[in-house]
Amino acid sequence: MTREDFAPGSQMPLSGIPAETVAAERRRRGEVQISPGVWMPVLGLGTFKIRGEDATRATYDALQSGCRHIDTASCYRNETEIRLGIDLWLMSERSEERVHEDKVEEEIPIGQSPS
Repeated sequence: MTREDFAPGSQMPLSGIPAETVAAERRRRGEVQISPGVWMPVLGLGTFKIRGEDATRATYDALQSGCRHIDTASCYRNETEIRLGIDLWLMSERSEERVHEDKVEEEIPIGQSPS
């Protein structure tokens, strides 16, 4: 079994792997099930009140360390800096491997549920 056997955010396991096996692997990786078929990392980066280069560096460092949950909100007014940290991480060495390991999911507008 490899990382590619588990699609982040997916409701169904890849390659016919039993759902129980997928759930066990996700728990091992530090994820919790927040509703049927929807998983979320337990640990995340909070970005409230960080600005400028600190926000960019914190975001980049968190992604480099394996963090896959970044808490953001437009009222934090640091979207540009957070995005720069994400962009730097995506363009960094080995980013091709990381993008395939951890697929970036589309944003789900508030009030809508995933399809």
